[in-house]
Amino acid sequence: MTDMSTLRQFPTTIVICTCFAGCSGLTQIQDTVTKFDQGAHTLSTTQIAFAKSAQTADCNFQFYENVWNYSKAADPAPPIPLALTGPCVPEVMTNDNIAVRQNLLNAITLYADQIQAVASADSDKTLSAKSQDAAGKLNSLAKSHGLIETNGMPVAAAVEAAVIGITNMILSAKQLSDIKSSAKAQSANLRTIADHLQLENMQIAKNMAAKAGSVANMFETTIALVKQDGILISKGQSAPARANNPQVYLLAVSARQMLLNTPPLGVGMSATGSLVQQDSVTVASQLNSALESLVSANDAISNASTGGLIAEVADLVARAQAAQAMQAALAK
Repeated sequence: MTDMSTLRQFPTTIVICTCFAGCSGLTQIQDTVTKFDQGAHTLSTTQIAFAKSAQTADCNFQFYENVWNYSKAADPAPPIPLALTGPCVPEVMTNDNIAVRQNLLNAITLYADQIQAVASADSDKTLSAKSQDAAGKLNSLAKSHGLIETNGMPVAAAVEAAVIGITNMILSAKQLSDIKSSAKAQSANLRTIADHLQLENMQIAKNMAAKAGSVANMFETTIALVKQDGILISKGQSAPARANNPQVYLLAVSARQMLLNTPPLGVGMSATGSLVQQDSVTVASQLNSALESLVSANDAISNASTGGLIAEVADLVARAQAAQAMQAALAK
């Protein structure tokens, strides 16, 4: 007969085995949940990289617009400063916006860390002291409405409540023993945060696309004027000679390159190795797909379906890595 004292030493292992088709698959489940955690962290890193690339694009577009206004000014020495190396204050994605986004993503990664801890064979399900401290600070911040942005898209009360719910779980981790119920309890909170990030991603992308279109119009207008009036050619030349202006070619190529090299726009490699232009909406859509996979993978954990869990987590990892690779390629 099995010694009951021995069973008491491994309560969590027994619960996990009961939830997931026997103990023979426990190691596989733990490995899959580890990949879930890794996918969440990869997605978090890429989300922040996307936001920062929007800041870079915003600063570039501000400079292009400033130079456009300088070039159109009637005064030969316009008072408009060119600020070739001056500081930029991002407007589309401020530092405050990024700080709030980082807090929301921290809630997700801390949650994924906690789910991994629950799935482990260790008797202690609490995270490290550093992670516990981070969860406590995030919990207090949400409770004091510290997640409300000073500008940009406000964080709804439901999102703050979701952060509170997730961090409460982490702070009471000693009471956790069942991975299925732990994931199920936080499913709605994870969905709420993911929805907010998805909406914000698309808003950033559309704003960047609009700015890119506006700057492209400036470039096209300038190139057309050079072609029509021969601005860069000696005034002593005849009109036909001015119209035959090879500098238009160089201007057009340079303008296109400036736009393509402005993240989150840019170029990426296709599966065949050819260059494919990626616009900001495409990048945001890929990030949103990865967020959707995160929610689906968590739902698979809560449903305790081994086969479904493995497939959903594999999809999450693949999408998160693809988004990371695209973002890295565009940032070069």
